[in-house]
Amino acid sequence: MLAENFTIHHYRKNQVIYAEKEEPEFLWCLIEGKVKKYKDGIGGRCQIIRLIKPIEYFGYRAYFAGEHYVSSAATLEPSTLATIPMSLVESLIANNNKLA
Repeated sequence: MLAENFTIHHYRKNQVIYAEKEEPEFLWCLIEGKVKKYKDGIGGRCQIIRLIKPIEYFGYRAYFAGEHYVSSAATLEPSTLATIPMSLVESLIANNNKLA
């Protein structure tokens, strides 16, 4: 089931993955490259909140909190990412407490 819903994405440098106030739909995993999570600040400057390294998961907190994204994510270099729908993640967790 997981393999059937796993999708690979290729992003160019500085490409936005998701933006602040969007509704979360996927669990993101950085396979290769670098990603920054950031918030837009005063004067159009961005404040980097966190750097994502390969084989790290991100983008799930807002879903479980029932919120829209409170930050944005974008690539710092050409990157390969994978997504799994959060609805699938939620059902896997509901059926396996150890996974949670």
